Amino acid sequence: MSADSSAQPTMFEEIAWERFLRIVTVIAAVTATFVFTATTVLPPALSTIAVGAIGSIAVVTAIIAFLIGAASTFEHAEERSREK
Repeated sequence: MSADSSAQPTMFEEIAWERFLRIVTVIAAVTATFVFTATTVLPPALSTIAVGAIGSIAVVTAIIAFLIGAASTFEHAEERSREK
């Protein structure tokens, strides 16, 4: 690696991990609450379907959260390149 490449952080280091992890933590807490409620309140046959649906929604929400974090990273990179 040259001195120039070590001066600039890689894309992996620039991703807004704090934002992503904060959103994933909220998603996990809400998902756990809904799954616990579904298994407690609903009959067993229906609770299995509900847990699958809740899990699917949680995965899609986590994917969207990652895309939001990546878009934020690209916007900041563009702003930095314009400043130079």
